[in-house]
Amino acid sequence: MYFEKYAKSSEATMKVSDDYKTDLYHASAGIVTEVKELYDSFTYTNTLEELGDICWFLSLIYKRIPFDFGNGAYSTNSKKDSLDRLMSDSIELLNLIKRHNQYEEDNIDKIKYKCSCISTILVQIATQSDYRMEDVFSANITKLQKKRYKSGYNDFDAINRNTREEYDAMENI
Repeated sequence: MYFEKYAKSSEATMKVSDDYKTDLYHASAGIVTEVKELYDSFTYTNTLEELGDICWFLSLIYKRIPFDFGNGAYSTNSKKDSLDRLMSDSIELLNLIKRHNQYEEDNIDKIKYKCSCISTILVQIATQSDYRMEDVFSANITKLQKKRYKSGYNDFDAINRNTREEYDAMENI
């Protein structure tokens, strides 16, 4: 599954919002928190889950500001270097979006580039962890569409998650 198809599929699991700025803040803050969870992941399934969650937040940005997934300029030598770069870039993205939203800075090209770089690092981490991006996308869609939001996004299911059921479903990917 290519990112564009994944991003379209993930829309059913997103809260419908007419507020462009709120969506960008939600996505960039979400990326930072998921990167922290990725740092702390130690199992195959947990790493797969966190990679997928970061992709989900990237797809929320992509819905508002399309970018080239996996076409950033970075290359790292180790998973640790990739994770460090991912954290740094995620914080930089949050700052770019803050500046865009609060100060109306015309920096869309910088936001697109930073998203491309983050996605490139995700591909590198997936490869370094022996995952295929198609599996990352598939696991995330399975978790969200087939387990959490069976009838589409709703606030109740967003808060009241059956994480064991979601986790079990991803283990079969």
